[in-house]
Amino acid sequence: LAIFVNKRLVNNMKSLLIENAKIWDADKKTFNVVDIFIENKHITAILPTNSKQESTKTLDAKGMLVMPGIIDLGINLREPGQTNKATIYSETHAAAANGITTLIATPDTTPVIDGPSVVELINQKSIKSHASEVLLTAALTKDLQGQHLSKMGALKDAGCVAFNQL
Repeated sequence: LAIFVNKRLVNNMKSLLIENAKIWDADKKTFNVVDIFIENKHITAILPTNSKQESTKTLDAKGMLVMPGIIDLGINLREPGQTNKATIYSETHAAAANGITTLIATPDTTPVIDGPSVVELINQKSIKSHASEVLLTAALTKDLQGQHLSKMGALKDAGCVAFNQL
């Protein structure tokens, strides 16, 4: 079993203590069991177990491996447009249950991610899902047709992290 710490989990708290965390020590080529203290979204200390560090929230990771989350670099969201197959809620929760903390979505939704309003809709739904983070790539061209460039400045301002023509 593994614990993957999602940015949204630590965004909502001042501090988090992960007790009895099994981590890999690359220098010694061995596993160690430690307490990990996270404060203001950053790991601030790796301590011996039973450190009794004060924190807002404590997780017991006994018997589990603590490691960085997995990033899926190219998911096809089914929402908007194909909610009969899946929703942003179901996809982000399925990803989180499998250790995927960040999803980078391709622009081939219905409608295509080529305008700020589609970006805003997806961002609102992904935030409400309280699971894996969704980062969006926008279409390089309007409707992915290859004819006219999308409004890249507006899409970047809306939160898109890259452009993709598939």
